[in-house]
Amino acid sequence: MPRTVLFLLGAALLLHACEPAMTPRPRGYPRVSYPPKAYRPVQAPGCPYAFDIPAYAVLTPDTDADAEPCWYNLHFRPYRSQLHLTYKPVESREQLRAYTRDAFEFVYKHTVKALRIDEKVIRRPEDSVFGMYFYLEGNTATAIQFFVTDSTRHYLRGALYFQTEINRDSLQPIIDFLNADVHRLIETVQWKERRPEEAR
Repeated sequence: MPRTVLFLLGAALLLHACEPAMTPRPRGYPRVSYPPKAYRPVQAPGCPYAFDIPAYAVLTPDTDADAEPCWYNLHFRPYRSQLHLTYKPVESREQLRAYTRDAFEFVYKHTVKALRIDEKVIRRPEDSVFGMYFYLEGNTATAIQFFVTDSTRHYLRGALYFQTEINRDSLQPIIDFLNADVHRLIETVQWKERRPEEAR
């Protein structure tokens, strides 16, 4: 009897030792489907700027209490994100310097969580479009910001935000996808001196 018990215990230990070791698996994220890239030109009603936006995005006026005329939001609804667009008329060089200083401050207040901030100069003299593009790496509230100006009359700033908890690992593919849309917007910005209804 004791031999049988010992045999059974030994066999159980031997079988248990043959099981594969448990290894932790990386955390999985839901698969995201992306539509084909297709763009259309838009001009915010009554505002002196126009650009291309993707077919899956919607441009709506900013309804915040402190919003000014020609402040708009570009909603990427399938991805719970939006590009906040703030427009300011430029009336002096001092004012333009203040707007530019503010833009850098808005970006660099994220240095606490940013692993790196890449800057790229925007320069399209043929269209009087100049500015800076910022790409923020890390678990920052915003991943992309930019500003463009004609240096004399117009100033437009953009900041991409997500309406969800920031986890860069899961959001990175979406950020990469939307980054192309932000670049297209910047590359197609045109200043419009007249209101749309006056241009008919």
